[in-house]
Amino acid sequence: MNVQPGTYNISVVYKGITPGYNEPAVMYPAEFIKEDSLTKGSWGGVYGSKGYVLCNYNGIKNDLKQVPSYVNYVSYGHDIKPGGAGTNGNKLWASGVTDPRALSASSANNFPRNIGCIHTQDPSPTMQSMTVDIKLSESQTYQVALYFIDWDHKNRRTEIELFDLESKKLIAPVKIIRMYDNGKYVVFKYNKSIRFRINQVRGENAVMSGIFFD
Repeated sequence: MNVQPGTYNISVVYKGITPGYNEPAVMYPAEFIKEDSLTKGSWGGVYGSKGYVLCNYNGIKNDLKQVPSYVNYVSYGHDIKPGGAGTNGNKLWASGVTDPRALSASSANNFPRNIGCIHTQDPSPTMQSMTVDIKLSESQTYQVALYFIDWDHKNRRTEIELFDLESKKLIAPVKIIRMYDNGKYVVFKYNKSIRFRINQVRGENAVMSGIFFD
């Protein structure tokens, strides 16, 4: 206050010891199991023992699916749940291929295969995220794996958030997946209804190709 114009020399002296900081552990009710970049499209015998949804596998808005008895619905904006919002994009990348990254049509892991996806509607600034809701008909501990494939090599980087569907509280650590040209599963475990929020971080958009229940 009341400093007059002129030239001043200023020195700063710091004394004492900065106390150490131990960040407290964050506990989440849902469990992150793993990332899996080895299985690729041959999910049979590894994932999907209780059910699966293969996005746009048989054409646009035509999923190949077998939903578990304890799941009331899976919704991501088209015809899985009546009245879906339709905010995601839908794409069938390829059909009748022998590329091992493409998802098998059944647990037999046979060829040929198809590969489709849902995707965010970039570059619109308000559509760089999409949600996937899994509503249970009864409370039950279950494992859910999402399959991501950067099929057309667009150097995608994607963020995955997991929320309790009712409370909308974050229930698992946020995951960033990178370098998934060869396909990557991201696996969680929980016992209630959930919402995944999938966000574009880098690349043309965010994409997801399959959901597997165990």
